[in-house]
Amino acid sequence: MNQNNSNPNNFFDFEQLFRGKMPYMPLDQLNNPEWIQNYMQLVLNAYGKITQEDLQIVTSETDHYIIVKIRAPETINLKRLRVLASTSDVKLEGLPGNKEQVIKLPTLVHSTSGRAFVKADLLEIKIRKQNADDGYHEVIMRNE
Repeated sequence: MNQNNSNPNNFFDFEQLFRGKMPYMPLDQLNNPEWIQNYMQLVLNAYGKITQEDLQIVTSETDHYIIVKIRAPETINLKRLRVLASTSDVKLEGLPGNKEQVIKLPTLVHSTSGRAFVKADLLEIKIRKQNADDGYHEVIMRNE
């Protein structure tokens, strides 16, 4: 916040601190600390409800595989998810609200080698890593 301003509740300093516009706040309430406190409590309560639905994702590596373990709250049926793999990430489709989740992988993988298993509230995805020598392959050129 701005050190030169004597008002610690200056709304414009909040915008600068958060590097963006805050949701609409009535200008006549900006100097009312109680109103701002109540408003922020509503925002934080709403944020808490969203984070309860978050997936717990752990990514690990073995010599040959990337393993992604996803633990979900009871509100998400893991068996109804669609799991898609590319060489660099895994995408989960079918989350509540038709949302998707993209999980960035720590190294390149063979996207067609993926296998997924569901046990209770845990989804485990296992994908074979690409070898270091899989990086470049010669492309044959011909003269025309």
